[in-house]
Amino acid sequence: LAGFGRIGITYTTENYSVAKRIAILLKRYLNCKPQISITEVSQFGGRKTCRLRLDEHASERLLTSLQMMRTADRALLMNHLPKGARTRACCRRAFARGLFLGCGTMSKPESSYHLCFRCAGNIKKANTWYKMLAQSDIITRIAPSPDGAVLYSKKAETVSTFLGVVCASASLLHFENVLA
Repeated sequence: LAGFGRIGITYTTENYSVAKRIAILLKRYLNCKPQISITEVSQFGGRKTCRLRLDEHASERLLTSLQMMRTADRALLMNHLPKGARTRACCRRAFARGLFLGCGTMSKPESSYHLCFRCAGNIKKANTWYKMLAQSDIITRIAPSPDGAVLYSKKAETVSTFLGVVCASASLLHFENVLA
């Protein structure tokens, strides 16, 4: 929310490929072109962050098409995930895949098994993510962090289930070979 009844969506990621993919999908399905800016943070080894920003009209179309805002009442944003995203297995799979691409990390299976999602924001968002992952039998734990919360699992079974849910077949086979 930008104030004065205006809406704007900004997506920030450290992965340029993810930002490029989002821009392509927005252009293909909503016929809009986001403003892309790349900034380099001198701290932490000079990491780069990509920021995609949608204007007010494109943001409204995106939120309406995702059933996160009603067209009749512009000021009313839904504070939950759409029902289809919670009930359909294909949508839960896409949610898990997008969650991993946006804020997930996974350690090498040779050293340890660690699956982690960094949730910037409030704990309520982390609880929503926890419930969505749990519906797909991906059991994680929630730990508070300075910038929000972290969902994580150190169990090999959970990592294996996650890889199966997001259809990462090659990674799943490699992971299972390392376990054996």
